[in-house]
Amino acid sequence: MRKTENRELLEVLTDEQFAKADMRDLIQALYFQVIQSQVIELELRKEISKLHLKIDVMTKEVAPLTHIRSKFIKLTYDARTSEVLVSNLLRIEFANTIENDLLRIMFTQKNGKQRRVKWQTQEIAERFKKRGVEDLSDKRQVYKVATRIKDKLRNEIKIDVLHVKGKEFFWYL
Repeated sequence: MRKTENRELLEVLTDEQFAKADMRDLIQALYFQVIQSQVIELELRKEISKLHLKIDVMTKEVAPLTHIRSKFIKLTYDARTSEVLVSNLLRIEFANTIENDLLRIMFTQKNGKQRRVKWQTQEIAERFKKRGVEDLSDKRQVYKVATRIKDKLRNEIKIDVLHVKGKEFFWYL
């Protein structure tokens, strides 16, 4: 079919003479409209996929900036009660002794505030191996415990305050 015929068929569908048109012409016009709508659908899908790629690039660029919200949160650790105080408003209890052992390293002993240090899982594992703590003597075990602490804090506060990735972990300050 030529474009001029298609336009005429579309005019037949949209014209007042719709009822008077031949059945064959109506079928051709409807078939053309189906094909045209499929072509439009494909073009829209291509545009949507391009937009998704742009959104992915933007989220990768913006992702490091999303942790700025945690600046107002002050964490303190009370080793006596095994609790983390969030801005003196919320208490999060850590009943597991392994988690408490790692939290003692992550907070200062004097005032219980966060240490501004990046910890390497291998170094922490070696420290615990020297002390004789078997549950944290491997870097994989240290990583798992740090991840549990991070998940518990995120579930309670709803904001990431601890970064745990691969070989290191640290506080967002």
